Amino acid sequence: MAKKLNAEKILYPRGYASMLHLTKEQVIIHDMIPFYYDENFPGVLGRFENFYIMWRLKASARKADKVITISEASKKDILKYAGDVSDKITVINNGYNGIKNCDKYICDNFEEKKDYIIAVTSTLPHKNAAGIIDAYVEYCKMETAPLPLKIIGIGGLEDIANQELKQLPDKKLLDKITFIKYIESNEEFYKLIAEAKIFLFLSLIEGFGFPPVEAMQLGTPVICSGNSSLPEVVGDAAVLVNPDDSKSVGFEISKLINDMQTYNALVQKGFINAKRFSWDEIIVKYWESLVK
Repeated sequence: MAKKLNAEKILYPRGYASMLHLTKEQVIIHDMIPFYYDENFPGVLGRFENFYIMWRLKASARKADKVITISEASKKDILKYAGDVSDKITVINNGYNGIKNCDKYICDNFEEKKDYIIAVTSTLPHKNAAGIIDAYVEYCKMETAPLPLKIIGIGGLEDIANQELKQLPDKKLLDKITFIKYIESNEEFYKLIAEAKIFLFLSLIEGFGFPPVEAMQLGTPVICSGNSSLPEVVGDAAVLVNPDDSKSVGFEISKLINDMQTYNALVQKGFINAKRFSWDEIIVKYWESLVK
């Protein structure tokens, strides 16, 4: 179709450029997570499918005229796995549409929020659901009356069979954890995040990572992995932690709950940080890349 239309260039938004290279090409490579799985979780993804994806990602980065990626962390990974293609890589962060009518969800102060911690994860190992539970267990050891935890993205411990829990929560602690596999309503999802005291996001790797930005726009302070792209995304508007150190994460949860000065400062910084990814600015960067 590009040849038929006599296109001067073509933009591939999903990571893979054409294998024919009939015209000038730009490709958007979001992340190199398949390589991470190959090294850290072999066998979790289909072996041959993952091999094919890795091959196509490398070939696309090497053959395309330009490569756009969504974070400095993803750029670093592309250079690691595809070789030195630094002369043609541009980093353009993801744009963020924002939450419509956001103000109706936001609680005006700490006292208006409800007594629970919220976390977003999935059954995929790099989303680190086991790490969230381990950190919560450690947090509960530090508090006489720990806040309950709500986890969106898994239906129970059986959903993380491919992840290793450092310690299995006892029945008393399990009763404090609510597992929410899926939320169909955006309104319900936003309300759960906005009313939570703390938002917990402990992914091991992310090409970008939208959930912390959503939590910030909703006025909920974020405790977030200091891994891969996430420090770029959250800036100074979140508490950064090592997701592999559950004791340290538990300590930071307890500390933030009891430090209103830091808590309120993070809420205000979060509102400002969420505005950094306005599509108005991102569109200009894409247009400049396309027309050069």
